[in-house]
Amino acid sequence: MSVKKVFEKVHKYLSFVFGIFIVLLCLSGSILVFEHDIKNFQHPELYKVSPGNATFSEIETNMKEAYPSGKIDRIYTPEGPFGQGTYLYRVKEGKTVHTLSIDPGTGEINGTEGDESPFIVWLKSFHSTLLIPVYGIDVVGWIGFILAFILITGLYMWWPGIKRMLQGLKWRKNAPNSYAKFSSLHRVIGVYTIPILLVITLSGALIPFYVTMLGWFGIDSSMPAEKLTLQPTPEGELPLDVLLAKIKEDGPNDVISQIRYPASPEKAIEFRTNRVQDPGFGSNRIYMNQYTGEIIGKQGPDTTPGWIVKVWLFPLHTAVEYNLFLKIIYALAGLVPVFLMFSGLYIWWYKRGKRKRSTAQKKDEKQKVLIS
Repeated sequence: MSVKKVFEKVHKYLSFVFGIFIVLLCLSGSILVFEHDIKNFQHPELYKVSPGNATFSEIETNMKEAYPSGKIDRIYTPEGPFGQGTYLYRVKEGKTVHTLSIDPGTGEINGTEGDESPFIVWLKSFHSTLLIPVYGIDVVGWIGFILAFILITGLYMWWPGIKRMLQGLKWRKNAPNSYAKFSSLHRVIGVYTIPILLVITLSGALIPFYVTMLGWFGIDSSMPAEKLTLQPTPEGELPLDVLLAKIKEDGPNDVISQIRYPASPEKAIEFRTNRVQDPGFGSNRIYMNQYTGEIIGKQGPDTTPGWIVKVWLFPLHTAVEYNLFLKIIYALAGLVPVFLMFSGLYIWWYKRGKRKRSTAQKKDEKQKVLIS
């Protein structure tokens, strides 16, 4: 059996077995590309931005008035991609978590962003885990690799050679029958979209396995826990504005996109900052002693081997940093595997019917010969 025939069988059977999961993941992903735009459309009041520049102390005072027993867990700054120009404060109050949208000009609370659509919450969980407990994110990652392999085998099956490559890039809209037209469209759409599909697919598939794969090359991207263990002081934590001033002294050109408070007083606070050339998810991680203002650890593309891959995986997969035009491109690209799955099913069904008709015809001819 030729390599092309082997690839054809692998391409077909992988599509049959995993096709429904691929279709559902692609459909959900195409919707989630617009997650923040949907939220903005549903709750425009959350994204109010007034003139001025409120300090973190003023914001914290307002937060404490609204949630006296609340504890700040995480802050997304207006410079990051999630707040769309506002601060997002994730506040824990017992077992309840509130995500507060804060006007950066006045420091006033715009509203609770956590009141998002239950459907979107469910869709995010489905897309990332298929609702499978514990190992769901790994399963989705493997399905991503399988989709990438299906695309690559499809590209191999399409390859017509150098001389006929231009011909292979044209849709045979004047083909003699509907099967030929559909089959040609299946191949052409797949070939034209395979670069962006591989970017989206592989970036998503690598997210659950990034740290493990770095380990194969002897790279440890984790920060030792003992290095981040602190001794609280009687004076307590320094104000956040003071800590941020020290971060700015260390890297005056860095843009702070996230602040992550420690789970316990003995752990360090974490600041995520961006370089100019990186997306706004926090390409660098700076760990600071919140009692003294001393920087005790750093992680980023300039300090940790392989970190640049981690920086780009999520934005490449989600398009959350992109403008509306590119989001539409991503959403349409996410629908391509859906078309390829159903058009591939039609091609298989047509060929199967043709083989059955051919077999029946040969059987009839054989019987006629025997009778005569």
